Amino acid sequence: MTTSPEQFDADFRKANGSYAITRERLRAAGERARTAEVMRRAAVAEMGQAIREHRAALDDVSPNLRTLHRIQMEDAEELTGVSRRTLSEAARAAAERSDAEVAAEYRAYGYDLHYGGEELHRRYPQLAGLHEAIKLLSSTQSERWLAEHPDEVFVPLLDFTEEQLVLKNEYERRVNAIAEGRIVR
Repeated sequence: MTTSPEQFDADFRKANGSYAITRERLRAAGERARTAEVMRRAAVAEMGQAIREHRAALDDVSPNLRTLHRIQMEDAEELTGVSRRTLSEAARAAAERSDAEVAAEYRAYGYDLHYGGEELHRRYPQLAGLHEAIKLLSSTQSERWLAEHPDEVFVPLLDFTEEQLVLKNEYERRVNAIAEGRIVR
């Protein structure tokens, strides 16, 4: 069976459109999953910190009050929905590297999330928020470009918009401040 040029063109556009849409859906879903995982790890780390700080506060009170106000891991599990094992591990986990060391590594590796960025985002959720805002603006810019160029499959590397530059500069300013010890939690 021979396909007419019109049918081939229609099939090509259909396949190409589906390809582009599916890639974008997968990318967007992947970003949401990564964001959710970063936020989950940050929340678990915060739970561990809260438990450590509460234990430290109880060290300075009388034994009767310590027993009365101790948070049992079963209660913490019920309050958080996180397993006792995960909570216990989070409570035992002490920050081995300082914030400045993590930020300096991240900066030295050109803001590669795998080299200190994920850890820094867990410690400073506002940095994760700025990072996500930059990615959202980039995604929106790419979507606009694709809408303006419907026959293209791939988006070229685009220049930063003014809004992206403002966020990027603020993000880097904060990372630098942490790396240099000017911002302390």
